[in-house]
Amino acid sequence: MYSIKKLHVNNVVVVSIVFLISLVVAPYYINGDQSAYIKVYNALESLSIQDGYRYYSKYLTSTEVTYFILVWISSRIIEKSFFVSISNAVLAYLLLKLLTKWRVYFGISVLLVLSNYYIYVLFFAAEKLKFAFIFFILSMLVVERMKLFSMFAAVSMLSHFQMIIMYASIIIDHIYKAVKTILYSGRLKISLLFVLIGAIFIPLLFGRHLAHKISSHFELHSFYELSKILILLTLSIYYSKNSRLRPLITFFPLVVAALLLSGDRVNMIGYFVFMYYSLQINKGFNMGVILTAIYFSLKNYYFLEKIMRCGQGFCERI
Repeated sequence: MYSIKKLHVNNVVVVSIVFLISLVVAPYYINGDQSAYIKVYNALESLSIQDGYRYYSKYLTSTEVTYFILVWISSRIIEKSFFVSISNAVLAYLLLKLLTKWRVYFGISVLLVLSNYYIYVLFFAAEKLKFAFIFFILSMLVVERMKLFSMFAAVSMLSHFQMIIMYASIIIDHIYKAVKTILYSGRLKISLLFVLIGAIFIPLLFGRHLAHKISSHFELHSFYELSKILILLTLSIYYSKNSRLRPLITFFPLVVAALLLSGDRVNMIGYFVFMYYSLQINKGFNMGVILTAIYFSLKNYYFLEKIMRCGQGFCERI
């Protein structure tokens, strides 16, 4: 009981630090994509939900519903910087809960939450993707309860359609494990039926939008670009405890996405999949986790420096 109470207090401390950091940093992030997000957030306060959605779709070129509903409501209550800070605190809290569920050392969890580059990209730059990850983590926290998992997964994909890539990896991995169980024991799990239904309905519901995204971002990348995902795949195979084949299957949608889609977000998803495998080894206290954590902590320093210097995290050095 004492250790649980102590862990809860420690989580509150970390979440409070994230909230305070966000209050300091968020007002500086005003350029890049955030300039459009700030403009939309401020405008939604005086618009009806119908006019607001049209305005949101026009200026953010987005049709994802979840983020719109959240900002339409929040813009009437709090300022943008507080909205960012509260959502960052929620993401940090849920991430700590998930890492606790995975039995990761608390020190490793703190290192990831307070200093990781990709986490800070979610905190301050990739706003819609942040809410998609919030609902993704919720789905992973209740992964044993299929109905709740499906509900949070749907909301996550409606928050950002790129999460289809993440759930495609999960579905393929689950089908692989279910087929393996059938071959070894002859038993058919009912959860496989839900997964197959999801595999059918996800393309039907989101296929058109995903096809539009691919056509607008299509670019056959060089091996150098693909190598980032392949490195993460190799590390995941090394740290996979039960089957070397599982990471290959899980990474298949990511490799395809890396070939077709530009940007760093596919690599971000690949990094989180790698963390899923590596954090299971010695409760996350291993060279793969520590070395990548140090690398992304250093990268995060320059990300924050750019925010303070030029109002966004992706400007070029002068």
